[in-house]
Amino acid sequence: MRRFAEDRIRKDLSKKIVLLAGARQAGKTTLSRQLGLKHAYLNFDSAEDRKLLRLRQWDRQVEIVILVREVRDEIEPADALQRILTVGGFPEPFLSNDQNEARRWRRTHIDSILREDLLDLEKVRALKSIELLVELLTERVSSTVSFSSLARDLEVSAHTVKHWLEILENLYVIFAVRPFHTNVARSILKESKYYFYDTGALAQAGVDQGAVFENAVACALARELHLTEDFTGRKANLCFLRDKEKREVDFLVLIDRTPQQLIEAKWADDTFSRSLGYFRNLFPAARALQVVRSLDRPREDRARSLRMLPAADYLAEISFLEDIVRPRIRGARGLGGP
Repeated sequence: MRRFAEDRIRKDLSKKIVLLAGARQAGKTTLSRQLGLKHAYLNFDSAEDRKLLRLRQWDRQVEIVILVREVRDEIEPADALQRILTVGGFPEPFLSNDQNEARRWRRTHIDSILREDLLDLEKVRALKSIELLVELLTERVSSTVSFSSLARDLEVSAHTVKHWLEILENLYVIFAVRPFHTNVARSILKESKYYFYDTGALAQAGVDQGAVFENAVACALARELHLTEDFTGRKANLCFLRDKEKREVDFLVLIDRTPQQLIEAKWADDTFSRSLGYFRNLFPAARALQVVRSLDRPREDRARSLRMLPAADYLAEISFLEDIVRPRIRGARGLGGP
């Protein structure tokens, strides 16, 4: 399956070194191989390959013959979204679309991260505590997270909790969405929300379907904003809005610190959010959208400049890139991965 980043990577490779980073088993290796360049493939999960890397003894002349699994390019938006909400958006569980296979994959996936990648990066002895932290975070998806509250539950210091959260972010297990504030330093000090790159892990853990859906929307927005930064060099941020009166909107998209979209994610609510209308008045230049999982057709409140969209349609077309034309894969562009 052709990836829309291929042409941009080839262009950059003619001038510079390209570092392709991302969550484990998200498709980085497949994308690298599909570039069709002569290369040596070294798997860091292999002890033998790690030794070659340490000693710098790999064969620079090796050319790998690659067999790539072919998959259908076309998938309907509603079907793609349902898969993500059930088994997750990582390639292997998404393509298998089988809950038993997804559970088997997920066990090895998280074990590899915590017992291999984590120990390679950090001298962490409290592995069980970090595993417990991951479980606690699944229960708090879509809610703000208090370092002190987690510290009490884990019987460690708030500083330790903060450090462990940073580790999990670096390992692409979770990502933070911070509250919007015109003063950046103040937004960092306030409580953030944490979402999982693997939405399927939340569904498997029995998390509320509304929170699982919000997590899927967060992943789609974060991915598109990463693409915007990588392909255009513009600064892109994902925040949430909350004021002292507890009015809240799930997501605020900022490009070069300019509000672009206000997004409220709802499972089945077909009435416009009052908070969305309130914050729309504060950010009149931004589009105000209510994205609903179970909605038969788009709706509009013209008086308040609010739009309500079926989630599958919105996520399939989502893009913040203004000047880059990407190959169309019907229904899969905004839905197919973490």
